[in-house]
Amino acid sequence: IILPLNGGKAGTAGYGNKLRRDSADWYKITTNADGLLRFTFTASKTSVNLTLFDNNGTKQIAQSLNSTNGTFNNDGLAAGTYFVRIKCYNVSVYSPYTLNDTLIKPVQQHDSEPNNQQSQAINLPLNKTKEGHVGYYYNLKRDSADWYKITTNADGLLRFIFKAPTTSTNITLYDK
Repeated sequence: IILPLNGGKAGTAGYGNKLRRDSADWYKITTNADGLLRFTFTASKTSVNLTLFDNNGTKQIAQSLNSTNGTFNNDGLAAGTYFVRIKCYNVSVYSPYTLNDTLIKPVQQHDSEPNNQQSQAINLPLNKTKEGHVGYYYNLKRDSADWYKITTNADGLLRFIFKAPTTSTNITLYDK
């Protein structure tokens, strides 16, 4: 079922009928930007598990703890299509639930891609600021490095001021 971006759905996980049990509900969500994808959920009868999958529907990205209500976040997701599966923790019961999602975009602008290797380096203008983000995941790949190229016009001190608000990030200077 399509889960609207920054929207929600209600459902029932684990419902049984005529000796068959609906063991899982699947939702498809398509984000329009990179960022943190937050899911909030409430299950009224039993604990549920939420699992986030990549666009292939088989590669598990993250999983929530067993809970009847809560928030489940996954940061560093690139724009694209993802799948969410909801299952009851106890397979012999069912539970009505609500599921909502929110995409929280980073404050930094997106850098041009691809720039994952030295040969794809983006020009970094002298005495200017450049914004970007690294480490975003999509389609079984993580944007693990961003490369920039700077050309000086005189001898002297080259100083970089680097700010990364959420995680440890390395910056390395190489010569030509």
